[in-house]
Amino acid sequence: MIKADSVNDVLNKIKKDFENRKRSSHIIMIEDSLNHVLASDIVSKISIPSFDRAEIEGYALNHESLYGADYYDPISLDISGLDQIKDNEAKYVISGEALPKGADCVIDIEYVKEKDKSIWVNREIAKGHGVSFKGSKIKSGDVVLKKDTKLNPLNIGLLASLNEFMVEVYGKVKVGVISFGEDITTVRTPEKDKDIDLNSYILSSQLENKNVISIPYGIADKKSSAEVLEKASSECDIVTVLVSSSFDYSEVFGENKVYSDEILISPGEDTLIINHNDTPVFFLNGNPKDVYLLYNVFVKPVIDSFLNIEENEPYIKAKSIYNVPSKKGINEYKPVRIEKKDSGYYFEIIEDDSLMSEFLSATDGYILIPKDKDEIRKDESVKVTLV
Repeated sequence: MIKADSVNDVLNKIKKDFENRKRSSHIIMIEDSLNHVLASDIVSKISIPSFDRAEIEGYALNHESLYGADYYDPISLDISGLDQIKDNEAKYVISGEALPKGADCVIDIEYVKEKDKSIWVNREIAKGHGVSFKGSKIKSGDVVLKKDTKLNPLNIGLLASLNEFMVEVYGKVKVGVISFGEDITTVRTPEKDKDIDLNSYILSSQLENKNVISIPYGIADKKSSAEVLEKASSECDIVTVLVSSSFDYSEVFGENKVYSDEILISPGEDTLIINHNDTPVFFLNGNPKDVYLLYNVFVKPVIDSFLNIEENEPYIKAKSIYNVPSKKGINEYKPVRIEKKDSGYYFEIIEDDSLMSEFLSATDGYILIPKDKDEIRKDESVKVTLV
């Protein structure tokens, strides 16, 4: 029996085995690129801004023309309407407008006094004040987004500003979802004396939120389980097997490299993870609460490693409403509900014996109680990873 001291031990074994896996890439339109991962650097073909431009409303001028100006001895400059100004001239500009040649700054209009066809200025200003010079934001040839960046809405806006309408991205990770069981059924075809396969619906939704390609293989019985696993592992990058409590799957996986079949966590002490057909396969055994937590602990980090990204789930700090005992020597993951009070956020454990409907409707996130901790004390602040 293989034992692992920590989740990281198991994950590091898996990541090491697949660190050199080939990743396919393809070209897509930026409109379709949200949450995809770049397969190559984005190098700007243009400079931004593409010309020297004003960033404020005022008068464009050469800063040297105001040397010596002060409150008691203002300097007068002629107002010009041309695209090139002389040392004793200034031109009115609005934000975003190109600077006239000869100008290297813009003085705010509120600091200027107009009289006849001249302006009077009673202060000096620095070169570059109120302007953006060509290429000051992005220069042609700059790497603006690096390979392995997961594209978000702001990244896509940046691509559009650079006139990049197509990008090279990695193919999405294919994750197979199989349910093993003789006593489960689907929502669409309910059967008497069988439970709905809730785990597959929860897991598929979690995968959809990761923007991977989730491939359902349905419910497999003992006769078909080995064949279905063989098919899924040959077609997918990762396979998840949801095992009902009554299903004995010990003969299904045969001779394979086993990453873990016992680990010091709760839930999931007996989680089996193997390498089948050069594909990591996760056997997730338990109720929906267990499967939900085990996905976040094991499957999600491997998906992120296949995409070569590190993605942290949103979290808040919250205080415990009461003392929470722990299983010393084992890392415990606990679902919680969150309550907001005037003094901040508080959490309450959704206990193991809670109704399933309570877990499904009331869970706001989960906490980790480290194996070296005796308990979480009342009012102790803890990191709560949000659903």
